Amino acid sequence: MDKNKEFRSSNWEAGESNKISGYALVFEQRTVLYSDPLTGYEYGEIIDKNALMDADLSDVVLRYDHQGRVLARTRNNSLSLSVDEHGLFISADMSGSEEARSLYEDVKSGLVDKMSFAFVAAGEEWDETTRTRRITKISRLYDVSLVSFPAYEQTEVFARNQFEARAEADRNEYRAAETRSILADIESRMRKYDSVQNAEPEDFMTREEVKKAKERNAALPMIARKRIDERDPIYREMLEIRSQWESTVGKHDVKRAKDNLRRFAELEVELRGIIEKRRKDAAAVANGNGQTIEKAPQQARGKREKMDNIELRAFQKYISTGTMKNLTTEERAGLKTSGADAVMPVEIFNQMIRNEKYSDLLSRANVMYITGAGTVKVPIASTNTATWKTELEAVGADAPTLSSLDLAGKELMRAIQYSAAVEHMTAEQFTSWMSDTCAAEVVETLESTFITGSEGTAPHNGLQHLTWTPNTNEVEVSGSITAADVAKGLSLLPQKYARNAILLMNANTAYNTVGLFKGTNEYAYSMADGASHFMKKEINISEYCADNEIYIVDPKQLYVRFAMNPVIEVDRSVGFLSAANTMRCLTVVDFAWNPSACVRVGVSA
Repeated sequence: MDKNKEFRSSNWEAGESNKISGYALVFEQRTVLYSDPLTGYEYGEIIDKNALMDADLSDVVLRYDHQGRVLARTRNNSLSLSVDEHGLFISADMSGSEEARSLYEDVKSGLVDKMSFAFVAAGEEWDETTRTRRITKISRLYDVSLVSFPAYEQTEVFARNQFEARAEADRNEYRAAETRSILADIESRMRKYDSVQNAEPEDFMTREEVKKAKERNAALPMIARKRIDERDPIYREMLEIRSQWESTVGKHDVKRAKDNLRRFAELEVELRGIIEKRRKDAAAVANGNGQTIEKAPQQARGKREKMDNIELRAFQKYISTGTMKNLTTEERAGLKTSGADAVMPVEIFNQMIRNEKYSDLLSRANVMYITGAGTVKVPIASTNTATWKTELEAVGADAPTLSSLDLAGKELMRAIQYSAAVEHMTAEQFTSWMSDTCAAEVVETLESTFITGSEGTAPHNGLQHLTWTPNTNEVEVSGSITAADVAKGLSLLPQKYARNAILLMNANTAYNTVGLFKGTNEYAYSMADGASHFMKKEINISEYCADNEIYIVDPKQLYVRFAMNPVIEVDRSVGFLSAANTMRCLTVVDFAWNPSACVRVGVSA
């Protein structure tokens, strides 16, 4: 049998005088040959009106089920074929044998009414849009058969062979579309949670870290305990789900996408449980029930810790009520409500300064708490170096030549209006809200000023306004920044600063400029490791940096002085009906870079 032979089906009709006839094939009519069970897409076929123009129709036979005796034949004119505008019409005289006459009676009575014919296609075209094969040329028609059932088996074998590769491509796109739909659903849900916007999984604690932090807190006095947000592991896992899309889910892994959606829904349920618990806690405090702060264990821990607890509790009550009326005598004695000594829990301020979640540069800087007016001079350089000498040989003392940074102070203040309902949170909730607010408004201003500030708007110049000299502390590039340019910048930095240096740039520069180094040099970072290091120097992303601008700095050579620690005060004078209060965070702060510890790599104007 010809391996290229294809089978199709049609219908017979019985006429008078032992004649049967029917159209073996119809031109320009789409017939569905295959329907994909996954996508539901239908793959069809059309026979072109000119397909039989050069076909071999010289010797076609009529059989039963494509085998057995010949019932009619074109060669003796008992089988006739004619091509018209509709298709190929076949007529057979069934009077030539007893078997043929018997089958004619079966067609006439309706017992056998199907036709199957075999042919070879010699030319075809494919329409991707309609998923249709167009047969443009048939080289030969082999035979026509009477059949009880259409030749579905042979046709389906052909259809699977013909359309499987095309169907698989459609299936992949179908799966990819379904996956994208699922991921879009997750993405839209994530937009409800402000905490995960512009965040990375590493910004939040794991479940194990939360557990260990609680265990450590249990052994510490209240004032020294670290703030723990039980939502952290949930937000972290949400972000981890999103971070997996590019490599595991983003193609056409529908099952993985559905598993992620199911897990995301579970995390939302868990998150709602925590939020509901907080709501109940807040309602309890508002109604005079519950505790605004957890009591310390009943054991002697010293007078200072007792005062810390008193001050923290007094501060919480004062902020919540705006009056000393409900404070105990001991609490009133521990509370200062105005001036530079106003009570602010130490852990809030420390979170702002030391926690990398709130700051990129401030947490690494050399921070000093030297209160009061006046200028502090910070020595930053000396001509003195150690000198080699013979053992026990005397050496004279050289007079050092010192330079200094002058740090005085400038007010930095942010007033924030908030709903009075915030005041009815529990102590832990209120501290969390207040520290986040301070970090977002005060620390962010400092972070921006370290890079973009200029004298006049800020105490001192930020990186963008320092003095840069090509080949001394600057690498000026005429085209695009290369790995060699950054390496040259590192070589300009004195070794004592280069040891602790980091690279500062914005995300666009990191991924579109520095990212191009990948694979071109052995020391260039790989995108696979999160683009975190270049020549073992940490890459720190700051969107305050301009495009095509990289700073190589020792962050310890950023000196920050707080001449007045941040003070938080509340104003309730807006009005009774507004249900709004204003909180002010005020500090006096100054900063300055040691210019010897800074190098700029950038594209010239």
